[in-house]
Amino acid sequence: MKVIGYARVSGKSQVDGDGFPRQNAAVLGFCQAHVLQCQDMFQEEGVSGTVEGLDRPAFAEMLTAISDPNSMCYDAKAIVVERMDRLARDLMVSEVLLSELRQRGIKVFSADQGQCIDMASDGGDPTRVLIRQIMGALAQWEKTMLVKKLRAAKDRMKAQGKYAEGTRPYGDLPGERVILQFMLANHPDMNYSQIAGVLRSSGDTCLNRSKRFWTEQNVRMVIVNHKKRNK
Repeated sequence: MKVIGYARVSGKSQVDGDGFPRQNAAVLGFCQAHVLQCQDMFQEEGVSGTVEGLDRPAFAEMLTAISDPNSMCYDAKAIVVERMDRLARDLMVSEVLLSELRQRGIKVFSADQGQCIDMASDGGDPTRVLIRQIMGALAQWEKTMLVKKLRAAKDRMKAQGKYAEGTRPYGDLPGERVILQFMLANHPDMNYSQIAGVLRSSGDTCLNRSKRFWTEQNVRMVIVNHKKRNK
């Protein structure tokens, strides 16, 4: 049977982590164990499990490939995921996606089930539907609990005066404060381009946080963001 692998990570910061390699290995291992021909792997980068299917670029591309006679994925009969929560964590979104796939005659296999059970099929078996929905509800509950725990941790860090929201603002890392103070002291007497030129001419300050030469846009972003944070 021709199948397609589908993997998803919900955060941009997870794109370069072990999420995709782990999911791909699980999908390909499942295909090998059950003699399934995996034609391609579609990876959804930084898309929440609560996002509707057709609003997901890789999912929409996958459906197009299945119906395109010129695609190697044409007429694939099933999609394989590592776990059902990789398809969707939100119960309603999961059911909508499964319904969409069911209407197209596409099966869904979950590698963690250990066998080729079509998770998209109602199959006249109300128990199977109930189990699938319970799994979806548990995934949604786990996601909600994780979000609450992360929010509580961030609140504790803020209460302790620590930064808890993503990338640290420019000026917080070693060596950045003196450069930030130079920018603030000379703007607006000097424009962004002039400040960038002075920084580029100095051996110690010629590079920004990304290890690239300062540009007008970089300087403007640092100053504007600093002013926003300190209003």
